[in-house]
Amino acid sequence: MGRASERTVHRGTPRLKPEIARLAVLAALGELVDAGLGTWLERDDGLAELHLMTGERWLLTGEGITRLT
Repeated sequence: MGRASERTVHRGTPRLKPEIARLAVLAALGELVDAGLGTWLERDDGLAELHLMTGERWLLTGEGITRLT
């Protein structure tokens, strides 16, 4: 019988630097668009919105990501 592996859950400070985490999130969102599950929209103010096929809309800013609907 195999030995159970242990997994540690870290709470608190993220292990990734903010810029690396931001790039990882943008890459994951881009994969959703590439898969046909959403589209990007550039707003007049230069910010980007992600529109998912589920009807959700997300605003991407330098401060973070905000769900619009």
